[in-house]
Amino acid sequence: MPINIVLVDDHELVLNGFIQLIQSDDAFVVLASFGSAEEALASDVITEDCILVTDISLPNKNGLELVKEIKTRLPLLKTVVLSMYENAHYIVTAQSLRVNAYISKRDAGDVLLNSLHKVAAGLTVHSPAVQESANQQSEEFELYQALTEREKEIFVLLAMGHEVKHVAHQLDIAVKTAHVHRRNILNKFNCTTGFQLTRFAIKYGLVDPAQL
Repeated sequence: MPINIVLVDDHELVLNGFIQLIQSDDAFVVLASFGSAEEALASDVITEDCILVTDISLPNKNGLELVKEIKTRLPLLKTVVLSMYENAHYIVTAQSLRVNAYISKRDAGDVLLNSLHKVAAGLTVHSPAVQESANQQSEEFELYQALTEREKEIFVLLAMGHEVKHVAHQLDIAVKTAHVHRRNILNKFNCTTGFQLTRFAIKYGLVDPAQL
């Protein structure tokens, strides 16, 4: 019996290419495809018998948000991230959501079908480009992971270029407290300016450059 695949990608040409690739293997059938997370969430064709394959970069709600939301009602659904993003932040987030495979689009032509077979068998897979990126970045990204939840909130606001007064107002804390957090964060990252935090945040996918 063929394994049902559901694809989510907002680029029609890319989507059609992956449909053709997947359906070249008789073990799979593309049950449905969607251009947004909202369309996928509104559909009633996705069940725990499917494998959901989604890009991260989607309009409005991203692919990881899609995975998080859909797993609240389909906790056993197998999920695959297929993306150009290889930042540690996305990889770690995907792991926390128990995504079954994280495939770089750079590798997809070579490894996607084999990865889908492994996911169907209950295995967890990272494509070579993703694994290499994770290995290279994991030690540096641990600096961010080691921050407290409050420090992470402040880090992102500072990386987006906001002044300390805005950070304090946004988080409803004293300006003096926000200054202390800023100093501590800069010390932990051995930085002297907010711009250095911005570069780090962009590198690891913590901030979308379009937001700056």
